[in-house]
Amino acid sequence: MKILSIIGTYRKGKTIDTLVSKAIEGARAKTKNVVVDTVYLIDKRIEYCKNCMVCRKDDENKNVADCVISDDMEIIYPMIEIADGFIFGTPVNMGAVTAVMKTFLERATWVFGKPGKYPIKGCPVPRSAKKKKAIIINFIVALTIVFGGVVGYFISKLVSDATTILLPFAAGGFIYIAATDLVPEIKKELDFKKYMGTLLVFILGILIMYMIRLAFHG
Repeated sequence: MKILSIIGTYRKGKTIDTLVSKAIEGARAKTKNVVVDTVYLIDKRIEYCKNCMVCRKDDENKNVADCVISDDMEIIYPMIEIADGFIFGTPVNMGAVTAVMKTFLERATWVFGKPGKYPIKGCPVPRSAKKKKAIIINFIVALTIVFGGVVGYFISKLVSDATTILLPFAAGGFIYIAATDLVPEIKKELDFKKYMGTLLVFILGILIMYMIRLAFHG
């Protein structure tokens, strides 16, 4: 996974750098093989947007629109295109991001965006189809939950003892989700009290399900 860190501070080695470093540590703790490229905008020659609209009016099928300005953004654009994720770090001066970050954002918006129709006509939407594909895949996966619910409903109507068959699968699914998501997080917990507390709650949940089963089925 490639992460691009864009830093808009004027002072290196201070608070913003510390916060960005912590964010990078968090990303590496969650994902293996994380590669981070860092760009300090203050070190780059970035001209102001001319509002010429060349990028905005460029071919909508292009992932990266053309920009008429020749400066260090030509180095940054390819880095943005290949990145899988981003970390933006900037102080809040005068109630907004720094001037160098604002200049960068103005230059990048229409190079990587095109006029959309939602929520307001003309608002920028991503030129790249990567995000759209991810949304479609997530939507299709989410539909399997609805499909499973419909199938389960009709099975319960057709089979008299379907509940006794379906409930163990449902309980097993919950235990699987808890084990695969919770247990790895427990192993990362450095505080022994929190570690034991979370583990005990997990075990308690299993015991409660077992006690309910005994109460209703003997």
